[in-house]
Amino acid sequence: MKVVLLSSLKSVLGVGIFNTLVSINISIKRVVRFYATVFRLIWNQEARLSSLMFPIWGGQLFLKSQTHFPKKYWYTWEWLVDLLNYGGELSWDDDCVTVEYSGIKLSAAAVDQSLQTVFMEMFDDDEYRLENYSLDGLSVLDIGANIGDSSIIFMMRGARAVYAFEPLPVLEKYLERNISQNGFSKAIEIHTVGLHDKNETVRIHIREQGTAGTSTSLHTEDKMDVRSGYITQDIILVDAVSYLKEHGIDSIDVLKMDCEHCEYVVFRSSEFLDYLKPKIIFLEYHDGYESLKPLFLGKGYKVLIYEKNDRLGILIATLDS
Repeated sequence: MKVVLLSSLKSVLGVGIFNTLVSINISIKRVVRFYATVFRLIWNQEARLSSLMFPIWGGQLFLKSQTHFPKKYWYTWEWLVDLLNYGGELSWDDDCVTVEYSGIKLSAAAVDQSLQTVFMEMFDDDEYRLENYSLDGLSVLDIGANIGDSSIIFMMRGARAVYAFEPLPVLEKYLERNISQNGFSKAIEIHTVGLHDKNETVRIHIREQGTAGTSTSLHTEDKMDVRSGYITQDIILVDAVSYLKEHGIDSIDVLKMDCEHCEYVVFRSSEFLDYLKPKIIFLEYHDGYESLKPLFLGKGYKVLIYEKNDRLGILIATLDS
């Protein structure tokens, strides 16, 4: 019902006016959340006064640490505060924000709250249970590299080489920047295509303030309307096995896959698995593991499942020695 009402309102007002009203509504909610949350956490009167005008001109935000937020991006405190409280240090450079922690730097679009997600998964969650596996001297195929967080952590854990696949053009400059500023330009090879079962280009809609979770299967033009806060991009998809053969990528040791439903397309047959023969597979599934687990078991893998909810979770497969 809500979707129908919003669609009708957009038709009456026009897209431009409707999106403007949506933006105003979002801004008001941001300000209300700021005062409701921050003033509950800050007990020092001087700090409260300093934070009073924060939504208007940014400045110092006093929580566990003092961090200066640019006026333009004051509202990003909502998702960056977790990084600060974890011990990360923030800095801004034009439209980019960088968090530095434990000798690693991660940069992302200043408006993209997905940085909070990838940072916490990298340092706090260890969702692939990497502490249980040795990556020393191994080669890794990283499908769904995003801004390079997983590729970097694989190198930090001793990997010899990483092939990083990330097809979203909006993430390319951050992926390149992160690999470079962490000193892995020679060891991590970037591929700006998505692995698929055929060659095609698809147009998808991406939420600017949350690029993580973008799917070439779910967010195509024919499946969703353009909304306020979204951008449209063309994504190049390639036949996985043909592309890997063409670029000399074969028999990798570790396969990491977090590609928002592409796992079901790539593993539609066993050809991809038979070609690569990975010893370890770290895979985030997004619509259940029922079609994936039998494939790996049939190829001699031991399979562990860590469920996040009924449809989402982590599958780890290892070849029995």
